[in-house]
Amino acid sequence: MDNNPGTSKSPPIKKKRLTDQEIFNLIENPLSSDEDFDLSSDTDLGEGDSADDDVDFEEPADNAVGEMIFGEIDDNNVTDTDDPIIDEVSPLRLDEENSETGTLSPPLISPPTTRHRIIKQPTTRVSAPNYNWLDHSPNLDTIDFHENVGLKIRPDGDQPIDFFNLLLTNDFFEFVVRETNNYATDLYMNRSSDKSRITKWVDTNVNELKVFFGLLLHTGTIKLPKMSDYWKTDELFNLNCFREKMSRNRYMLIMRALHFCKNPETDEEVPSRIYKVEKVLDFFNKRMQEIYHPSENLSLDESMVLWRGRLVFRQYIKNKRHKYGVKLYMLTEHQGLVQQIMIYSGQGTGVLPGVSHTE
Repeated sequence: MDNNPGTSKSPPIKKKRLTDQEIFNLIENPLSSDEDFDLSSDTDLGEGDSADDDVDFEEPADNAVGEMIFGEIDDNNVTDTDDPIIDEVSPLRLDEENSETGTLSPPLISPPTTRHRIIKQPTTRVSAPNYNWLDHSPNLDTIDFHENVGLKIRPDGDQPIDFFNLLLTNDFFEFVVRETNNYATDLYMNRSSDKSRITKWVDTNVNELKVFFGLLLHTGTIKLPKMSDYWKTDELFNLNCFREKMSRNRYMLIMRALHFCKNPETDEEVPSRIYKVEKVLDFFNKRMQEIYHPSENLSLDESMVLWRGRLVFRQYIKNKRHKYGVKLYMLTEHQGLVQQIMIYSGQGTGVLPGVSHTE
């Protein structure tokens, strides 16, 4: 049932199937009207009520049967195409000559088309160029290396602390002491409560700062879950060296105030993303040039320092052991001794205009 009342239902289409004898008679004696074909006025031919509808028909070919063309075929170099051999049988067409009388022409059978075969031409192979191999090595300009590899300045002794003092001089510690005391003063002036730990601050000095760095490095060799565990008196955590050298509150207070630069004022522009450690990097790179001469073979590669905290230039490299962290570009010797360090702080930062970090 049609749900749309505005639409009219078309009458059913009447179809008539012709027998073989009727088709043969139709070919022998073309019909001149619908009555001879036994078609009533309500018979549908698909496009109208009669065979006189305006339909565009192609002009039949002059020859009823096309000529088959057979060529010499090389079975080794042939490729069949997908062209059909015989076209579909054309419907009843309106003969152009009898268009005025409306005479229907018998259906025309399209001539069989030729199966196209493509003969592949033999390809010509390009011969490989003839190289003239030399029996001897070519003459290349060699760069002679005559530098003395090793330390330029000898340490005061042969103990590990002597090499440590050779790299980190008293000038470096005095610089850190000055910046740490200044930052501790800023924390004291901007404290939120009089009960804060910063109210017990006393200016540090070079000797105390060296002890602090010694304990800090020692926490890397003895790893405990919390920083306060190093000062526990329990027999499972009894480390006398930490309690004897520095109290826990003093250690945590220096850690809170440790600083390597002066913070910019409110109306001042931040120099760079790594300005808080930039002076330390500059000191290290300059000091390595002063005390050590590298060998002939150097390596420039990137490295990762583990860091999972909040940082705008934190990197993720899945192929590294530490996937999250700060990426460094380091110039090292083949044994692994670091000569220069540069921190990657983001694209377009920390380099000259138009020059990338790798350049």
